[in-house]
Amino acid sequence: VYVADGYWDFTLCNGFYGNLVYDKAAPPFIIVGFGYQGTNTNAEYDVLRRPDYAPPPEGKADQFLNVVEREIIPFIEKEYRADPAYRVLSGNSLGGTFSLYAMLARSGLFQAHVAASPAVRKPLLELEEKFAASKQKLPARLFMTGGELEAKDFVAAMVRMNERLTSRH
Repeated sequence: VYVADGYWDFTLCNGFYGNLVYDKAAPPFIIVGFGYQGTNTNAEYDVLRRPDYAPPPEGKADQFLNVVEREIIPFIEKEYRADPAYRVLSGNSLGGTFSLYAMLARSGLFQAHVAASPAVRKPLLELEEKFAASKQKLPARLFMTGGELEAKDFVAAMVRMNERLTSRH
């Protein structure tokens, strides 16, 4: 499981690990957290992550996804007993946006995606439209969620993305 915002979410994912494996809801897995060097302040992380997780033209998610695909995944699969046949990309907020972006931009790189409260903006909707027009199958599982207390337009964008994906089977 590759986790965007590892400095925030690694501990959370690690906390779920024991129950998921014990209850046989998931096989044993490795958690890989994406992070940044710095003084570990939330403000620095937020500034550093923004260009990496935001789809073009707002950000450089395409470039960060290249690094994930060409450097991080090969390193993990060489050094650890990772299963290249089943990779999961998980993210929250802008990290969830990155997970959706990766699902559409590099279909098949990850077989499952978690997008918790993703920011679904125009570039992501345009990418989904382009993917749908290509008539390719989307060989991935997706768990997308949002909170009831989030801004109504923020949740509406997630619902719109879900409706689009569902309508395309």
